[in-house]
Amino acid sequence: MTNYAEIIGQNLRTLRKDLHLSQQQMAERADISYKYLGEIERGVVNLSVEILMKICCALQIAPEKLISTKQQANSSMLEAQAVLGELSPQQLEIALDMLKVLKNHSNTAD
Repeated sequence: MTNYAEIIGQNLRTLRKDLHLSQQQMAERADISYKYLGEIERGVVNLSVEILMKICCALQIAPEKLISTKQQANSSMLEAQAVLGELSPQQLEIALDMLKVLKNHSNTAD
């Protein structure tokens, strides 16, 4: 039988570490206690949907990233998402334009 509390905990720990966040920082982002976060990461508690969503919002990810039995996290992508999430709408448009230029340049360099 699959222990989803453990899967969620392992995925959460991996995602948090990929973003170079301490448990305290992650807990503050999700508005939960760091002790409870530690219990979640160890898979010793069954978290509510509300807490799951708080964590997903804090990480700026879809819930399936935490629930997946295959770790889908790509640390570079997660870091990029975190940086992009902190930009103003205008900065985000500039970043998107830069990414498109980079992609086009990479395609022509092949």
